[in-house]
Amino acid sequence: MSALEEDEAVLFVATATALVRHPKSFLRILSKVVPLAITDQLPFTSLTNLLRLLLSYTSAVSTPIGDIATIAGELTESASLNTLDEQDLLTDVEDVLNWVMNEYNIVLHEPLGAIVQTARDLVVELAVKAKKLGFTPSDSDSPTDILLSFVKAKTLELSLYYNDVQTFHPLFLLLQGDEKFSSWYNGVVAPYHYFWLNFASLDESEETTDHFLAMKSYWDQFDILIAPLDNQELFFTDKLTPERYLTNVILPFAVYHDNNLQSLTTWMFNKHPPRKPLHEFQLWDKCIKITLNFVDYRGHQFPDSAYSELVRDYLAACIYFGLYRQEEVTPLEQSKIYDQILASANSMIAILKIGNVDPVQMTEGIDFDNLPKFDMFSDFVKDPTNPFSFLFSSSVPQCLVTLQHYIRICSELFPVSQLTIKDYWKLKSSQTVDFSARQRAVSQILTQLDETNYQKIINTVILFSQAFASDEIAEQREIDQMVFERLLNVNLLSYVVDFYQSKEGDLQMSAKTVFKFTMTKFWDLFDNAASLDERIGKLKSANQCVEILNAVASSGGLDTEQSNDLARIKHLLNALLKLKNFRLVLERNQPVTPNQVVSKIKRQSTDDIYSPIALISTVLEQNPKAYFAFEKLYKIASDLAIYLELEITEDYLPKVQSACIESSLVDGNFDFAYKHSKNLFDYYVGRSHGEKLNEFWLTFYQVGKYISPEWHNEYDEKVEKEKISVLFKQREILSLTLKLAKPTTSTVDNSRLIIGQLRHINREINAWYADNDSRRGDNVQRAAQSTHAQLQDNINGLLSEAASTAAQSKNQASKKISKLLVSGLGWAIGAQEGDIERK
Repeated sequence: MSALEEDEAVLFVATATALVRHPKSFLRILSKVVPLAITDQLPFTSLTNLLRLLLSYTSAVSTPIGDIATIAGELTESASLNTLDEQDLLTDVEDVLNWVMNEYNIVLHEPLGAIVQTARDLVVELAVKAKKLGFTPSDSDSPTDILLSFVKAKTLELSLYYNDVQTFHPLFLLLQGDEKFSSWYNGVVAPYHYFWLNFASLDESEETTDHFLAMKSYWDQFDILIAPLDNQELFFTDKLTPERYLTNVILPFAVYHDNNLQSLTTWMFNKHPPRKPLHEFQLWDKCIKITLNFVDYRGHQFPDSAYSELVRDYLAACIYFGLYRQEEVTPLEQSKIYDQILASANSMIAILKIGNVDPVQMTEGIDFDNLPKFDMFSDFVKDPTNPFSFLFSSSVPQCLVTLQHYIRICSELFPVSQLTIKDYWKLKSSQTVDFSARQRAVSQILTQLDETNYQKIINTVILFSQAFASDEIAEQREIDQMVFERLLNVNLLSYVVDFYQSKEGDLQMSAKTVFKFTMTKFWDLFDNAASLDERIGKLKSANQCVEILNAVASSGGLDTEQSNDLARIKHLLNALLKLKNFRLVLERNQPVTPNQVVSKIKRQSTDDIYSPIALISTVLEQNPKAYFAFEKLYKIASDLAIYLELEITEDYLPKVQSACIESSLVDGNFDFAYKHSKNLFDYYVGRSHGEKLNEFWLTFYQVGKYISPEWHNEYDEKVEKEKISVLFKQREILSLTLKLAKPTTSTVDNSRLIIGQLRHINREINAWYADNDSRRGDNVQRAAQSTHAQLQDNINGLLSEAASTAAQSKNQASKKISKLLVSGLGWAIGAQEGDIERK
């Protein structure tokens, strides 16, 4: 052994002795030795051995962590950069040795050989202790790798005394910027610190830092770190919500272990404490979204291979719940679970940016009445014979799109039809054979249809059809017909038009079929309507049926007969619309209804061809002033005739006018009767159809026989003037009747009556003039006598007044006398006093 080796062995032993005896001089002692160690030329006082000394011979109490970091940094920062020749190195070793022994009074009494052996034994001892702490550098390690190994080992050693790993921050600063250190720090130190600070330090755990750091098993460390999430009560703690805890602890820890999410996957679906199914799906949603969105300290996300198993197990959990666990929850909870699954599927597809991917095709031959038993979810996932494995064993994008597709349908249909995941796949499996099952499902959906949920139910039916109905037109037609009939049955008639038009030519029902169903509904409503008011009740609904028929007609799908039927119904409703403005009773003590009107006007025999006119007569009888609206009455009669498919001739207006003339005579309105009688003559004469006037001879005869009730009262000059005017007009109407009505087989009989009445009118006229002349003579004589007596009375009165007012002027007296004389003349000729004054 050379002198250098001997002296260096003594120096190593002396240094170790000095460190033990004078720990507070740690930095001063090693500062002298470090320059020798960094030459990498000494076997005992080497970089590795000095770092081992730092691990074992520095007290956590007496040695500041910052000093340890300083020496460790100096040792690794300049390693192998200061090589010396052997003589110079020997001199330096001797100088440091002498300084240590003199400065700290170190005396080694053993023989040189024993000291050398002690040095060797110390190296072995230090190596053993360092190994237990994980510090096992090799010759091939770089100084940075050695420093990292030292920092990890020293952190473990110090954690025996300190649980807060941030206490070791000076050590961590040595490796700031180093990738390997950053990986370890962000994946182990920081996650554990978050766990300790927010959970373990709060007496929620007996876990110690040294125990955790000493663990070699990833699974064992994960079991410690996941503990807060096993405690459901802590979810309400801000720092321990799944979102924050996964982001700060579990996922960084998984990144450090090569993106290993297997432990998290196992915990989520197999190991976590039992929860209600809804809470499980909510937790899974949070965990998966956080995992897929997670970005580590480098800005990296998990690769596809890392989260593939996690997503697949979630897909399996969804179908497992639908097949084996849905009985555990109430319908309300089940609906919420479906909504949650759908939200999760949508989120995952968006996060993973999955584009247009076809869903997985269903495996054929699944016997839903004898499904295999899987007591454990893990068995369901792993069993190669599982008939539903296609839902989670195919590519992740395909499986997610499939989940989104079937859960969207279940989510929308379950609240309406109780369609479960199991029902979905059962219907899918029988899609080509069991149409009756799909009919029952659609029928169940439609039972809940009302005006508040129309769009929702229709969309549900459409969704169901798209999901389960075959492409056969017959099946699509059957479903459309079920919807159409249901809308009619629940009187959602305004929505029928929306439904019909929304199909935009895709409606599989023929226009004739739609027309047939709607007409049946129309007549049911019409026959049971309680009034003629189209704004309310069943008649309003009947009018809505016509809107449906109009929509069908506009599509051009009706034949000629159906188009005519629609036109007739419109005329019928137009007639009722006008008719409602009149008081009308067709059955005693009952309000008039549309059915009564139709029953009234329907022909009972071939002779009864003017039933609408008869109805107009009834209106006129019950409405004394209705004749003023003869044009409206004519339109009512015309519309009813069109509905009855009667030929509307040019006689229709005169017939209505004739009825109005007779009604006006009853009302005492002779002027109306006279005017419209003249119009009748003008109407037919202008058309050279005088022979048709004979049909109205009775009307003209009644005009000629009109007598005003006032004519029988006491004499009234005004009434008498009106009477003579009426008599002249009656003579005119009767004369025109004889003159213009062309002969027919019944003319002779009618003419006798008219001539007889005309003679009577002439006699009345003559009598009127005779009475008038006689009455005029009597009036003149009575007027003269009255005038003479009145003159005498007035003169006497004026003379008396003049005597009593003699003081008044002569002009005033003269004026009064003059007034007297003038007034007397006026009275004599029958004038009124006021008329004379105005003159």
